[in-house]
Amino acid sequence: MEPIPDPRWKNFIGGFDSAGNPLPISFEVLQSVAQDWETFVTESTPSGVSNLLATARSLFAYAWFRYEFMVVGCLIALQALEAVFRQVLYPKASENIPFKKLVNKAEKDGFINRETADLIATGADLRNSMSHPLDQSVVTPGMAAGVLKNTHHLISQLVVGRTSNSSKPEDCGS
Repeated sequence: MEPIPDPRWKNFIGGFDSAGNPLPISFEVLQSVAQDWETFVTESTPSGVSNLLATARSLFAYAWFRYEFMVVGCLIALQALEAVFRQVLYPKASENIPFKKLVNKAEKDGFINRETADLIATGADLRNSMSHPLDQSVVTPGMAAGVLKNTHHLISQLVVGRTSNSSKPEDCGS
């Protein structure tokens, strides 16, 4: 089976040239956008989280062939964000503790501020809706790019913050 671009991409542009004329979107454009987020992944990023983020970036680019891959990429990126909480911030926390409870704990413990906690909690809600859909979820390229860029950035901040401040609590009670 020869891969062909998803026909829905005909409705999008890939930016503008120097004269302000629209440029066509392509797999290479999507790949370039996703590649920019790779700069947020450092050697401090746990390998499992790094692998999830790499998968999310690939899915974003390969949405050129199957538009719905963007949704799956967002889901995987949000799973990577939760994984950072469970591996880096609270590795001793029970798997039964809901992600949003860990987010609240991270705010209380000073890992994140209220605005960031709200952003991550919204991401958790989005992840839950994507994980338990009644139908196929759909996002626009801009929505997907926002989710992926923000998750990469937040993960970078959490990993750097944790590795530079190891005196923060590691345990999350029940």
